Amino acid sequence: MKLKIGLWLALFAGAALFVSLIAYEGVDEVLAAFAAAGWGLALVVAYNVVILAANAAGWASLIPRDCRPAALLILAMRWIGNAVNQMLPVAQVGGEILRARLLAQSGVPGAVAGAGVVADMTAGLATQGVFAVVGVFLLVLNGGGSNLLPIVVGLLGLGGLLAVFFWAQRSGGFMRLARFIEKGASGRKLTALTGGAAALDQAVGDVYARPGPFLFCCLWRLAAWTLFAVETWLILRILGYPISLGEAIVVESFVQVLRTIGFMVPGALGIQEGGYLALGAMAGVPPDAALALSLVKRARDLILGLPGLLAWQIHEFARLRRSRTAG
Repeated sequence: MKLKIGLWLALFAGAALFVSLIAYEGVDEVLAAFAAAGWGLALVVAYNVVILAANAAGWASLIPRDCRPAALLILAMRWIGNAVNQMLPVAQVGGEILRARLLAQSGVPGAVAGAGVVADMTAGLATQGVFAVVGVFLLVLNGGGSNLLPIVVGLLGLGGLLAVFFWAQRSGGFMRLARFIEKGASGRKLTALTGGAAALDQAVGDVYARPGPFLFCCLWRLAAWTLFAVETWLILRILGYPISLGEAIVVESFVQVLRTIGFMVPGALGIQEGGYLALGAMAGVPPDAALALSLVKRARDLILGLPGLLAWQIHEFARLRRSRTAG
């Protein structure tokens, strides 16, 4: 209950920041800049599917071949998981739990499904750190060293999250958490999903015992982070404010760090907008265009996210109907 209250408070705070930033910069100016995207928004949506596919390919590499679902099915699971994280107040982890659940329902052993998602999240955090370091290097290279302090603080926050997450895996923290949940929920639902606490902990260790697939996943995740920067470059060109690809990497790498650190705020509402305002200014992007950039990305999330939530509900309804018929 406390977690739910915290999530709703974070949502209201983020929404207040979002509205304040739009109002401060001028609603008409921001909406006019957003409208400049026009049919280019369809191109952005189609391009984001490529990013989704790259992340899905990285996740798939962690699933053993003998039980790995078809590529399109994994892509659909990733799409639904992203939709839940972007559209619902789930602290950016509800979609990851759902991914493991969907994977287990497809026939993958529960422990393997859970471990694959945990390792994929670790790869995402680790490669995001690498991507952010590249952003720092490009910023310094272009004479932006005076702006490094808040960026370094953000990197330290990201490093702390990664360290805690990795430590929890290597020290048996996930097993202790799973056992705690099992006791509170009679164990049946969690055991059905993960095969039990000990099985999940063992499966996570097995993933890291095979460094090849994990490295392959990291390469795909790093490619996806780079594709996000290309998306920023593309949107700003569509809006009429072109920047270099290097500047787009600087902007996107640090906005993504802010999103990760602010994971408790649903959809990073307000945080994303503030990030694009501050970091876009370094690349010479005016405030109304920076906010329009964020709005285009939010429109893209809606266009892809709402059908994703619908697909999830259709899947759950069909599964429930099948179970009733079988019973």
